[in-house]
Amino acid sequence: MNRRLSLLSATIAKYIYCLFIALVGFVTALHAQVPVILNSGGLYTYVQGSNFSFNIIASNAPTSYTITGVPSGTGLIVGGGGIFASPFGSTITNCSNIVSATLIASNANGNSAPGHITILIQPPASFTPNNIIYLTTGVPTSNQLFFWFAAGITSQESSGINGGLPPGTSLNPHYNFNTGDSEFVNGTPTTSGLYVASYGFSNTSCSDVFVQRTLIVSPAGAPIVGVVSVTDTVNIPFSYAISSTNGPSTYSLHGSLPTGLSFNSTTGVINGTAQVSGFYPDTVLVTNAAGTGYGLINIHSQDWIPVITSAKQTDTVGEAFNYSIIASSSTTISYAASGLPPGLGINTGTGLISGTPTTAGTFIATITATNTVGPAVGYDTIVIANKTLCAPFDNTSFPANITGTSCQWQLDTGSGFANISDNSFYTGTATSTLQLIDIPESYTGYQYRCVVDGNNGTPNTIQFQNSWTGAVDANWENPGNWSCGVVPDNNTDVVITSGTVVLNSNVTVRSLNLSPTVNFTVNNGFNLTVAH
Repeated sequence: MNRRLSLLSATIAKYIYCLFIALVGFVTALHAQVPVILNSGGLYTYVQGSNFSFNIIASNAPTSYTITGVPSGTGLIVGGGGIFASPFGSTITNCSNIVSATLIASNANGNSAPGHITILIQPPASFTPNNIIYLTTGVPTSNQLFFWFAAGITSQESSGINGGLPPGTSLNPHYNFNTGDSEFVNGTPTTSGLYVASYGFSNTSCSDVFVQRTLIVSPAGAPIVGVVSVTDTVNIPFSYAISSTNGPSTYSLHGSLPTGLSFNSTTGVINGTAQVSGFYPDTVLVTNAAGTGYGLINIHSQDWIPVITSAKQTDTVGEAFNYSIIASSSTTISYAASGLPPGLGINTGTGLISGTPTTAGTFIATITATNTVGPAVGYDTIVIANKTLCAPFDNTSFPANITGTSCQWQLDTGSGFANISDNSFYTGTATSTLQLIDIPESYTGYQYRCVVDGNNGTPNTIQFQNSWTGAVDANWENPGNWSCGVVPDNNTDVVITSGTVVLNSNVTVRSLNLSPTVNFTVNNGFNLTVAH
C-alpha cells in the first residue's frame, strides 16, 4: 500500500514540474515578442543650427514609436522613430540647454519598457579663421573677421564692432540665413596700433554670444610681434624674451607687471621673481627704422598651494603655549588644525596655536593651510609633558582638562581613585584648579584627576626631576652638581645632557635620560640601578 502511494506522489510531482516548465517557456516566449530598446541611456550633443540625428534601435520588429520630452522651438524635430535637426528652416525660440527624452517602441504584442536619452543643447558655433589679423598701413584689405554656423536661426542679428576697427576700415556683413553669417573688415587702414574687435549674435529668446578678434596694424617693414600668453610662478625666478621679426632696435611695454618682475627696454626681456599672483595683459611696442610694431603679452602669475614647514613643539601641562604655523604663500592663507592637545586652539586667520595644555602626551596635529590655489596639509608633533617637581619638596598645580559646573579632585596612590579634600597639602579640591603644597618626593607616581559633572578627566602624574649641572665638579655625590641642590634617589627622574660624571656609590634612580655625548663613569665596586 505504502509503495503504491509513493509511486502516485512521484507521478503527480513529475506532472506538476512539467506543467511549470511549460508555463515558464510560454511566458518567456510571449515576453520575447515585445520590443526591447537597444540604444537607451545615451548622452548626445546638439549644436543649434546644425544637423542632428538619432533613431531608436529596438528588437522584435517594432511597428510604431513614441518619443516624448522634446520641447518645440529647440530646433529638434520628432518623427519616424527618431529625433532630427536640420540647418535649414529651423526657427529657434526655445533656449533649453538639456532635453530628457523618453522612448517607447511598440508592436502587436505590446509596448517596450521605456528607454531614455539625454541631449545637451549648445548655442550656434562660431568660427574665427585666425587668432590675429595683420594689416599694413596704406594697404587695402578685405579680411573675414568671423563666421557663424548659425543657419536657420532667423532671429540672428549683428551687434557690430565694439571698440575696434582700425581707422580707414569698416565692417562689411554678409548674411546668408541658410549657410551662416560672415563678417568682413574692408578698407585701407591709416593708423598703426593694436585693435580688438568684438562681434556677437543674438536671437529673440537666447543670450547674446560674443567673440573677439585682434587686428595689428603696422607700417611696412616694421617688427611683427603678435600676441602671446606666458605663465610664471610666484617666488620662482622667471625670464621671458619678447620675440619679433624685422630686426627690432628698441622695446617698450605699456601696462603693469607682477610685483618683482621688471622689463628691459633694450633687450625686450622680462625677468625677476614675482611676489604676487594675477593676470597682467600688457601692450608691447617694438620699433625699428621702418616704424613700430604692436603686440600683446598676457602674463599669468600663478601661486602654488602653501608650503608648510613642520616642527616638533614641546610644553608642559599648565604652562602657556604659543606656536605659529609656518606656511609660505603670496596670497592670504586660512588655517585649520585637528588633533591638538586639550586646552589648545588655533586662530584660523593667523595660524597661531595657543592656550594652556591640560593633558600630557604626544599629539600628532593635522595642520591645513589654504590659499586661492587650494589646501596644503602638514603634521606637527606636539609633546606635552607632566609637570616635574624638584626634590625633596615642591609646589605645583593641575588645571581640570574637562569643563563643567561641578568639580571634585581625586587621588590614586595605586589602589584606585578616591576623593580628596583641602588639607596641608591641597587647596582647591572642589574647584577647576588643584593647588599642591610642599609635596614630598615620596609622592612620585601619584595621579590626580578632576571629576566634572560625573565625567572623569585625564589623570596628571606627579614626577620629580633632577638635572645634572656639573657646577662644582664631576662627582655624582656632590649636591652642588644638581639642579635641585640634592642628590637624586629612587623617586627621581634624572636628566644628564652634557659633561663628565663619576659615580662613587651605589645609587638607585627612578629613570635616567642620558645624552650620548656625556662622559659617564661608574667606578669599580659601585652600581647604578635604574628602576624604570
